[in-house]
Amino acid sequence: MAHAATSDRRSHLVMRRALSGLAPWIERLARLGFLARGLVYVLIGVLAIRVAFGLGRRYADAGGVLRVLLAEPFGRVLLVVVAAGLLGFAAWQAAAAVFDLERQGARFSGWLARVGYAVSAFVHLALGVDALRLVVATRPGRSIDPVHYWTVRALSAPHGTWLVAMVGAGVTVAGLDQLRQAWIADVVSGLALDRAGRSMARWAVGLGRVGVAARAVVLLVIGGFLIHAAQKGDAHPVGGLARALRALDRSYGPWLLAAVALGFAAYGLFQIFSARYRVIRAG
Repeated sequence: MAHAATSDRRSHLVMRRALSGLAPWIERLARLGFLARGLVYVLIGVLAIRVAFGLGRRYADAGGVLRVLLAEPFGRVLLVVVAAGLLGFAAWQAAAAVFDLERQGARFSGWLARVGYAVSAFVHLALGVDALRLVVATRPGRSIDPVHYWTVRALSAPHGTWLVAMVGAGVTVAGLDQLRQAWIADVVSGLALDRAGRSMARWAVGLGRVGVAARAVVLLVIGGFLIHAAQKGDAHPVGGLARALRALDRSYGPWLLAAVALGFAAYGLFQIFSARYRVIRAG
């Protein structure tokens, strides 16, 4: 037992030292990841604003935006850069989950935050791989809605309705927590605002609050989708971001859609700001 514990500590120490050596690269890629996230969110917002004002028909989630980028001049080159950023961001989030780089501690809230980092790492890894796949593919194919896909699979499994209901409840709680963060302006933790100046700091807080509020609205819609699917045993209405935006438009009209879309664009600008001023602990 003692020998095994000593071996585990040595392995952990070796991994820590290796991570310290990679820290400068992880930090650069994480900052590129914030830029990539910012671009994706701005484009999601712009596409939704166009729909709200009758200038377009296409909603997009992150996967859809990657396909929009591919159609632009030098789209493949741009996708390579975005993929590098997303994968670098995923690496930083994974390291934060495993090594507690953000110093969340051993409390329950700390472990919950580290689980969130792990989920974020998985999501950005999947997006980065999708971007690279689009770069090399001869035909890009359609974007698959992951929320709908996994809900269908979960509902077909034993006790799947309970699983979907719990996930829906978790997403709803996350949406309510983001509304709380937007209300109390708890959106700039981790940013070195003293380096940004007073005026830029005020803009960052404003953009962050509007963006987080918009994300909260979408999370509440998706959580409602999942809970309804669990109640009915039918995944048909369930979907991710693009379907949530469509539901807002159909149920509440273009003005709410436009407000949420502007919020997503604001959140994208907030991510670009974070690329410069986020304190990134990578070693």
